[in-house]
Amino acid sequence: MPPGFTFYGSEPGDPQAWADALRLDPENFAPGQFEWWYADGHLSNGVTFVASWHLELDGNGVLQPYITVNFATDDEVLLDRKIRFEASQARYSRAICDVGIGRHFIRSLDGLNRYELFIDPKTNGGYGLHLQLDRKVPSYSPGPDDGSNPDGPYFRWLCAVPNGALNGTVTVDSVTHEVTGSGYHDHNWGNVPMSVLVKDWHWARGEAGGYTAVAASVRLNNGVDLRNVYVADETGVLVAELGPAVGFQELATAAQPDTGKTIGSDVVFTVKDKGSVRFASEKAISSFIFDSDAKFHWWYTRFASGLEIDLDHEGRRVTAKGHAVLEHMDFRGEAVTDE
Repeated sequence: MPPGFTFYGSEPGDPQAWADALRLDPENFAPGQFEWWYADGHLSNGVTFVASWHLELDGNGVLQPYITVNFATDDEVLLDRKIRFEASQARYSRAICDVGIGRHFIRSLDGLNRYELFIDPKTNGGYGLHLQLDRKVPSYSPGPDDGSNPDGPYFRWLCAVPNGALNGTVTVDSVTHEVTGSGYHDHNWGNVPMSVLVKDWHWARGEAGGYTAVAASVRLNNGVDLRNVYVADETGVLVAELGPAVGFQELATAAQPDTGKTIGSDVVFTVKDKGSVRFASEKAISSFIFDSDAKFHWWYTRFASGLEIDLDHEGRRVTAKGHAVLEHMDFRGEAVTDE
């Protein structure tokens, strides 16, 4: 696909809810296909959460749904779980975002503008949430998106809520707290296992001084590095760049907590003629095997990160510091060995 962004929901009364609905065809599910809906947030009680709802087709084309849930504070990981379910326990919609796996769900209440997130604490060891997420900045997708999928092997990414306001409850160790906060939601899907196309990625999102920043560097197996940067506030988009205009550099590395492999923990995205966005991490708050193929375990690592924005926008310099989440997915994380 040629460079460029698709923006959604820019017209009043036109939230384009289809963009965040199921994008695979359930009448033609096939081996290797996948789709997931991801959300994270920083909450007023000091808890950071990540939750995701996954639909995955195994090598026989059988649906294998699961969720992942992580709760952490600045000092410790409180919960890090991946829970699998039977295919009969999953529901989904091709009209709007409405995905349920077991008792856990994410669903649209108003197109791309408002969502309800629910992780049931009664079936998740006393950890859960029930939150409303209200979008504050424009939704987008890197590359054109008319509702169709590309020919050949592909994966796609929709950033439905680059930044939104959260309110509701979070349950930690069976104690429920009223909270507010800021949140994020995106959506990924594809027709082959991601390891077929991707070697690894760095992705990050954060807030600083009223600005939202989202950036990614996806390194493909063919040597191509797909990079994009998005920065916006409630008045509009400051930067939306992808392709050759975006640079990526690992300023510092750290040992992956479980495998010991060296991965980027302090990274900077530069935008030609505009400036930079930096995500500098201090500690890993999540580490687990996301999935596996015949040769490798895919290791996922999430860092609590600082965010530094330094950009030129319409003749003025924009600088801000804040907080972020930085993640690394390594599809060559660890060789599969026979027990």
